[in-house]
Amino acid sequence: MTTNEASFHAYKRLDKPHKPCYSIHMITVKNPIKLDGSKRLLFVSDLHLNHDKEFLWGKRGYSSSAEHKRDILAKLGAEASDETILINLGDATFRDPEHETFDLLAALPFYQHFHVWGNHPSGAKQAHRASVSQTFAGNQSFFRYQDQTIFANHFPQAIWDEMKNDVWHVAGHSHGSFDATNGQSTMDGKIMDVGVEQSQKYNDGNPFLTFEQVKAFMDARAVVKKDHH
Repeated sequence: MTTNEASFHAYKRLDKPHKPCYSIHMITVKNPIKLDGSKRLLFVSDLHLNHDKEFLWGKRGYSSSAEHKRDILAKLGAEASDETILINLGDATFRDPEHETFDLLAALPFYQHFHVWGNHPSGAKQAHRASVSQTFAGNQSFFRYQDQTIFANHFPQAIWDEMKNDVWHVAGHSHGSFDATNGQSTMDGKIMDVGVEQSQKYNDGNPFLTFEQVKAFMDARAVVKKDHH
C-alpha cells in the first residue's frame, strides 16, 4: 500500500456515513484528503451554537440564543444525507462542556463530516476525548474534491501552499469583517470566509455554503503569487 493509499484509507466511508477517525497523518497539498466527487459538498464555520451574547445571534437575525441554535441545526439537518459531505472549519459550539450541543451537530447524518479546529473548542475538545462520531481533521487540512484542491484552516492565511496554482483557501474566524476574505479585496488570491455571516449573504440566509457557491466566489478572484509558493 502506498503512502497516499494508506492516508486515504483512513477517510473512506466504512460502515457509517460519519465513522470516527482521529489519526490524521501526512495531509499535504500533494497528499490531500480525497472526497467523493459524486457527493454534494457543503462548508460551514463559526456556527457558535449556544453563544449567549446578542451581538452574535442578534446580528444574524435571531431573537435568542435558543432560536439561533434550533434554526441552524434544523437547516443543516435538512441538508444532511448520505449524499452530502460537510467541512466544518471550527468554532461550532460555545459553552458546551458536556458536548451535548456538539453531539447534536455530529449526529447529523452526513456522508462525511470533517471538523477543523478553531479557537473556541468548547464542546469539540470534549467530544474528541469522548470519541464522538466525527472526523477531526487537525488544525488545517487539504482536501481534493472533483478537480479542485482546497486548503481549510479556521484562520485566514496570507500565504498557503500552491496558492499560485489555483489552490483555494476556505477559512472562518472573521465573521465577514476581513476584507481579504469577504470579497472586498481582490488582491489576496482565492480565499473565502465561509462562516455564517458570509453564508447568509451568499446563500439566502442559510448557515452553510455549497461548493458551487464557493466556486462562483473564487472564479471572480485572480490567482495571486505572493512568494515562491
